[in-house]
Amino acid sequence: MIYLGHFSFFSADDGSGRGYLTCVAEAQSIGAALEKFKRLLRRLAGTDRILTEAVEVYLDASIEIRSIPRKGFLVRYCEEFSNSQGMISICAIGVSEREAVVYGTAQCLSAEQEQPSEPFLVLKRRMGPLD
Repeated sequence: MIYLGHFSFFSADDGSGRGYLTCVAEAQSIGAALEKFKRLLRRLAGTDRILTEAVEVYLDASIEIRSIPRKGFLVRYCEEFSNSQGMISICAIGVSEREAVVYGTAQCLSAEQEQPSEPFLVLKRRMGPLD
């Protein structure tokens, strides 16, 4: 199967920077795909091109693509609202579960909601006020 992994990450030790990325892998299961994503992100973080300031990476959603409809489908839609009113993130629009399955936490978020408490991957330890 083909798997897409949609991730968000926080950069800078104070968590003030935020970014998004998408990975793709071929694997036999969602678990194997997630392991491939972890290895890929660690390898990319070791370069000087991307994720150089990333601290924590969160899995927003992973999509198992079983088949692609002839008309195609929307893989991910993400809209951030102005004035800190939150955002909406939706995956796999226009396909049935026979064609694609979404795993993860992509959902509607309000401005008050944070990322899940457990990161998918910690690239370097976040410095606290006593460090």
